[in-house]
Amino acid sequence: MPWSDLTGKRETAEWLRQHPELLSFVDFGAGAGAYAEMLRDIHPGATRIAVEVWEPYIAEYRLHDLYDQVIVGDMRTLDPLPVAQCAIVGDVLEHLTKGEGLAFLQKLDATYPHVILNVPVGDWPQGPECGNEYERHLSTWCISDLLAALPGYAVQRDWGRKALFIKQK
Repeated sequence: MPWSDLTGKRETAEWLRQHPELLSFVDFGAGAGAYAEMLRDIHPGATRIAVEVWEPYIAEYRLHDLYDQVIVGDMRTLDPLPVAQCAIVGDVLEHLTKGEGLAFLQKLDATYPHVILNVPVGDWPQGPECGNEYERHLSTWCISDLLAALPGYAVQRDWGRKALFIKQK
């Protein structure tokens, strides 16, 4: 589904309010654009970039109205990654295989000084939605996997079934 669980949105907004110096963001797996709306309210002058693999979402959710730039592409193969101060990866990692997810996290870590990662923990089965095969969940994550793969990240919040990780330099 193009919208994500609300868990972690409030905490993400709180963290963003604490960092008014951030002026550019890239939202990987933008879906319906929930993070763009949050950024517009908290950082109204910031540059907002969307990366979305499923092209029909761009028109359906009017992503060009929500973001300054919309890139149709697969985050696994996108090279180079868009330039920004902060990457947002909300409810996206589970749509990649574990190996793809770990490789993507390494690219994020090497590219962005700040990363917000909101990820389901444990098994959250989901198949294709509305004809979109990219909505299928391909991996299951646990906090210890993520902490081992993400040196320098901190668990901002752990709800048991979901966790919010933040990297800041």
